[in-house]
Amino acid sequence: MSRVRVKICGITSQRDLLVAAEAGADAVGFVVDLPQSPRNLSTDKAKRLIRDTPVFVKTVVVTIPKNLSRLEEIYRELNPDVIQVHGITHMHKEIRGRLPDACLMKRQTHLTLSSWTLILQADMGAQVKFMIGSLVDVLGMSYIRSP
Repeated sequence: MSRVRVKICGITSQRDLLVAAEAGADAVGFVVDLPQSPRNLSTDKAKRLIRDTPVFVKTVVVTIPKNLSRLEEIYRELNPDVIQVHGITHMHKEIRGRLPDACLMKRQTHLTLSSWTLILQADMGAQVKFMIGSLVDVLGMSYIRSP
């Protein structure tokens, strides 16, 4: 049986980062270039937080790039372990050409709220939320289904 891995997304401060790392998160997510998100970070702030992330925690930048050049810029400037992108299926071929080390995941899982079980919601800076359901683990590519 594979181990469940946890990514805590929406890190916006040193305190959030510390809480997530001390809670045992395998990865932390930083939202970049999504001005509509209350968790959106400038690239400078994301860079500082990524730099301060403990070596045993993977860093994930979550974004919806305006174009491939911006995606490449984010990748090169922030150097995260993973970039989680949305809305770019039409750019897969271009991404493969310009970022040959990129691992493209084409699988999507559509869920309704009723298929998720909320385990924890705590206001500890990051308002950490753990959910079990059809969880795609970007780090280990494992799939888990709750009862």
